[in-house]
Amino acid sequence: MTFLRARAANRKNIPASGETEDIAARWAIRMEDGELDAREERALASWLAADPRHRGALIRARAIWSTLDRSRALHAPAHPSHVEGPATMRWHGRRDILGVAASAACAMLLAPSTSHGTVRFLRTGAEISAPFPLESGSVCLDCNSEALVAGRGMRMVFGRAWVQGGNGACVLSAGDVRLSLRTASLILSRTRDMTEALILAGTVNATMSGRGQAIALGPGSLLRQKGDSTPIVDLLSADDLARQTAWTRGMVEFQTETLGEATALFNRYNGRKLFVHGDALAARSLVGVFALHDPAAFARMAKQVLHADYVETPGRIDLY
Repeated sequence: MTFLRARAANRKNIPASGETEDIAARWAIRMEDGELDAREERALASWLAADPRHRGALIRARAIWSTLDRSRALHAPAHPSHVEGPATMRWHGRRDILGVAASAACAMLLAPSTSHGTVRFLRTGAEISAPFPLESGSVCLDCNSEALVAGRGMRMVFGRAWVQGGNGACVLSAGDVRLSLRTASLILSRTRDMTEALILAGTVNATMSGRGQAIALGPGSLLRQKGDSTPIVDLLSADDLARQTAWTRGMVEFQTETLGEATALFNRYNGRKLFVHGDALAARSLVGVFALHDPAAFARMAKQVLHADYVETPGRIDLY
C-alpha cells in the first residue's frame, strides 16, 4: 500500500537530513525546468538560509540529477507525468521510500512543483527491499542503500541494487560508469570510491564518462572502477557468482571471513545484534551458508562447530 503524507515545515522544524536531500533533489529538478519565478526564488533563498547544510545538499542533488536526466532523455515518454508530491511509500509494509521532496503548497521551505516525469529517491534501512518498478524492469535495493530513479533510468547513490531489465531499454549509472541494458539483469554497487557492476544475465553495454566506446559485458562479468582509474573486468566462476548474489535470496555465504567480520555483516541486516567477546574467538572462521535474518541460527552453529557459548536476550546475542 502507498501512503501519501504532506510534511509541514518551518524555521523551528528544519527537515532531517534525509528529508533535506529529498527537498534538494526536487529543487534541482525544478531548476532544470527553467528560470525560477519571483515566488520560487524567495522560497529557495529562504530554504537555503534556514540551514548551511542545505546549500551543499542542493549542489549534490544538481550533480546527481543532471547525470540521470541526460540518461532519461534518451527514452523520455512523449507526455511525461507530473512529479508526485511528498510521500512515504512502503514496500509490503516493510520499507520506506522517501518521495523526492515535498509539495510547494505546504510551505515556503519545501520544494517547488515541476513538470518533469515521476522521480523517486529510494532509501533502505536494515532490510532488503521488495522490487520497485521501473518503466522497463524493476530494482531491488540491498540494506542501507540509496538510489534515484526516474522512468527507465536509475542513478546508484550509495549501496547495492539488483536490477532486472524489461523489454525496453534501461539506463543506469554509478560514479563514472554508465550501463545500458535490455532484458538483462545485474547487481550495481557504489561506495565512496568504488563502483562495481556484476552481470547476471543478458548483455550490458558499459561506458565510462569521457572514455571512448562501450564495453559489452556478458553473464558472470564483474566490472570494477576505483575512483577515476581505468576499470577492470573479471569473469567470475559459477560458485563465486552464487556467493556474490546470495543476498538477493536472503542468504549469506562465509568462506574466509572471520567471526568478527561475519557478525558485522549480520548486524547490518538485523535489529537483534551479534556481539563477539574476545579477540581469539573473533579471529576464528565459520564456513557455511546462513539465512541473513536469522542470527540465532548462526550463533547455534558457532556453538556446535567452534564450541562457543552464547547468551540470547531480546535485543542481542553475545558469543563467548
